[in-house]
Amino acid sequence: MTATTLLRTRLINLLLQTSSSRRRHIKCDAGRPICKNCDKSSGKFSDCEYPSGGTSNAEYLEEQISILENRIKQLENPSVDETTLLRNPYSGTAVALGPASATSHLIARESGSGIIPREIQRNLQVSVVLLNILVSDVLYSISHFLTFASEIGFFLDPTRFYNSVVTDSSNPPAQALLQTVLLLAAQLNPFSPLTEQMKDDLLLQTIKGTPQILSSNHPNNILQAIQAHVLLSQYFFLNGKKLEGRYNLTMAVSLVLAVRLHRVRSQIHRCRSYTLPFKDAIEEKEKIEAFWTVLRLNSCWTALEGATTSLQYLKPHMRVDTPWPGIPLAPDTLTVSTIQFFLANTSDGGYSAQALRAKASILLEQAFDLSNRYTAQYQQLTQHWLEACNSLRVVFQRFQFELPSIDSADSLEASRQLLIIHTLVYVTKIRIASLPPQPPSNENTRRAALESVELLRKVDLRAIEFVDPIMAILWTLVGNFFVEELSRYGRAGQSQATAWVQQELQQGLEAIFQAMTMFSTNSPLMGQQLAQLRDT
Repeated sequence: MTATTLLRTRLINLLLQTSSSRRRHIKCDAGRPICKNCDKSSGKFSDCEYPSGGTSNAEYLEEQISILENRIKQLENPSVDETTLLRNPYSGTAVALGPASATSHLIARESGSGIIPREIQRNLQVSVVLLNILVSDVLYSISHFLTFASEIGFFLDPTRFYNSVVTDSSNPPAQALLQTVLLLAAQLNPFSPLTEQMKDDLLLQTIKGTPQILSSNHPNNILQAIQAHVLLSQYFFLNGKKLEGRYNLTMAVSLVLAVRLHRVRSQIHRCRSYTLPFKDAIEEKEKIEAFWTVLRLNSCWTALEGATTSLQYLKPHMRVDTPWPGIPLAPDTLTVSTIQFFLANTSDGGYSAQALRAKASILLEQAFDLSNRYTAQYQQLTQHWLEACNSLRVVFQRFQFELPSIDSADSLEASRQLLIIHTLVYVTKIRIASLPPQPPSNENTRRAALESVELLRKVDLRAIEFVDPIMAILWTLVGNFFVEELSRYGRAGQSQATAWVQQELQQGLEAIFQAMTMFSTNSPLMGQQLAQLRDT
């Protein structure tokens, strides 16, 4: 038995030990979250998988075994021209990689932007066989990462980016951007081959390399730099490092404003000539989504962390003329004062998932800003402040009325998006309910908090698998409300009339605990917030 054959056997056995749905020979009755037959079987299997959940872990591993077998055959027989097919998660097509391209293109590209950095290759000191296996695993990690592109803040065209990684493109992604994708892919993929040491090395190189993207000769260096800063900020947020996350987010804000991405398709002619140019419709779409991705992240984190925003879109010099993302545009379409018209309760046709999420983030920021200004003014109500409150309530009510229900989601991606959007809406509703001149209503606030919990019962959280790190803060706010209300009822003494309310609040808090525990696996921030919530 050759060394490669032995290696293949060991790898296959190891991978098979981690997956059981195909080898148990147990008929599934489709029960959720675990079918009865699996539950009754010895060992208490917990990995029931359903077709609606997308590619299952078993299918992923079986496909990976095939990749590894083909790769080892290629290394044992270099003359045999076999290709490896890699899935494009967005187009559903496969990209063929020949035996030479996997090593020369992805590992040791002349430009130094290979998918496995040279420094890590030297540190690994592994055989060519293991290095090729690592490449195959990493490519699958990237494929897995791209399924969460919209939630994680990835605004580049997924198909174009994926093809630039797996083919010998003349314009491969900037190395720092690719390394940031690898970091997040490793965080989201439970089967990632990257060790902790490799992740640390990648992070150090990414931090050093991201500022250098702007000085590179990449034809799309500015947009790639913005994307790298956005993803790096999300990586830090996921890992509970808020200061580093906000720093990279601020850098992204500075870049989108510097190249005037807030003035794409502006009606004002003089502004258009200073906007970052684009070569085709896909690149224009990337620039539009880049701006709104940065804005919604900035709106959420500055509001919830009580920070001063660096993107003051209501100021005349920062007025946003860029159209809402995800909206079909005619060649001659021009826009102006996009956010101002929305806050003036004007119908604008911005009903795509990306647009709704941006609007929900803006409403959240405005509600928290009004609340902070009220506190800062020592509860002195001015006419301007009262008018702003009334206007916000009107816009918010219309937005909530027009928002699609989470039951209408027809895919996992839509479920993830609507879960975030609706949670933003309910947290905003809780904050608006506390604003004068209307008296504070515990009943309205409690309804909003309980409705946010009801969302968790309408989606399959196991299938969703990942949520934006901002959800850790949103769920903490809702959980803190439940804790405060339970404490208030406890001090007042329990009566028959309030017993059911306390039970309802306790059940809501337990649902928050359960959801946060589930997503703590790949989000240390979620774990940190959960620990703080349990200690209150």
